[in-house]
Amino acid sequence: MPGGPPRDRRPLTRADLPDEFTPDTVRRLDGSIIRRLSQPANGILDADEQRRFDEVLRSVMQDTADRLDRSLHRTRLGGQHDFAQALGAPGRGQRAGDPVRLELSLGDQHRGAWRQGT
Repeated sequence: MPGGPPRDRRPLTRADLPDEFTPDTVRRLDGSIIRRLSQPANGILDADEQRRFDEVLRSVMQDTADRLDRSLHRTRLGGQHDFAQALGAPGRGQRAGDPVRLELSLGDQHRGAWRQGT
């Protein structure tokens, strides 16, 4: 393949990552790296580093969900919507944090806003 293997297939080592995982350093990571690191037993992080990464990623995702809630509330979609709960509350046949559940919830809100003419 020209230019080497696809970015998410290149070997990733701990040396390629920030020394410490903080909300700012995690936000700066490429999505493909976050996806790889979020997999248990990824072979890159040791158990303590994995715990810290998971905690920080959860915090970053919570902040994002909170900002989305505030933004949607300001657009007057009928009040405060708890997308943070959608990120963490499993539905029928779903596991906690399932992106399909959040996507469906966001789609429902979009359709509702469209019907209201906002």
